[in-house]
Amino acid sequence: MMGLDADGMTQRTSTKPSGTCSRRDCSRSGAADDEAPEEIFPKQKAAQFAVDGRPFHHLFYSGLPNYYSIMQDIQQRMEALANYEDEKLRRGILAPDPTQAIMLAGSQWIGQLQLQDLVLEKMDEHM
Repeated sequence: MMGLDADGMTQRTSTKPSGTCSRRDCSRSGAADDEAPEEIFPKQKAAQFAVDGRPFHHLFYSGLPNYYSIMQDIQQRMEALANYEDEKLRRGILAPDPTQAIMLAGSQWIGQLQLQDLVLEKMDEHM
């Protein structure tokens, strides 16, 4: 690393072998195998606690607070839609106004692995 231009440094130039011994093993011809910690360790959301030791998130003790928070949010939205539909039916409006129609064609389903990456929690396939 010594003698290189600091402005021209990239991730690739910092990880290529520099010809010197690394801290771990000098017998491997100086191959620098140090990688960024983000590439080695998976992302993890840190738990947040109040001064008295209680967690901020109300679903902390469920084991998967972010996952169950998303599920609870979906359930509340579905309930709100059902209440909206019931209110329209009570008023006698059976056919919705075409200008207020909801387009559901743009929704996107995600798989378990994408959901794990989104909530940063490990889930098994039987959930």
